[in-house]
Amino acid sequence: MAVSNVEQFMTDWRSSFFRERIVAQIEAARQKGLPNPNSDDQMEKFLAQNSSQHLEEFVFEKSTAREHYLELVADLLLHLRQCKHSRGAEQYLLPVMSKLLRWEPSQLKLSSTHPRRNPAFLKTP
Repeated sequence: MAVSNVEQFMTDWRSSFFRERIVAQIEAARQKGLPNPNSDDQMEKFLAQNSSQHLEEFVFEKSTAREHYLELVADLLLHLRQCKHSRGAEQYLLPVMSKLLRWEPSQLKLSSTHPRRNPAFLKTP
């Protein structure tokens, strides 16, 4: 029986075995990416509002051949990964930017050997 599943996977992109594997890949990418349903990005919103099964069916219905199907799946997985990276950048940059915006000049301490603090440092003996 395992041989027939492998044969189906390698030869028939329309088989339930092949499509279930794609749904599993989409679900894994969704779990890592966690698209935001309240995003301003329409694609991210679409990815968040639909199940992995529904996303695979959507791609399957649009496909005309195996290569086209795999290309659309690859694009879908790429979009899911971009959700993670865009959110990750925001999660990193927002705290850093908020810290920078709250800094005051008095918090910037220069060492006594720094040229701006010690003009004598610039003089040659």
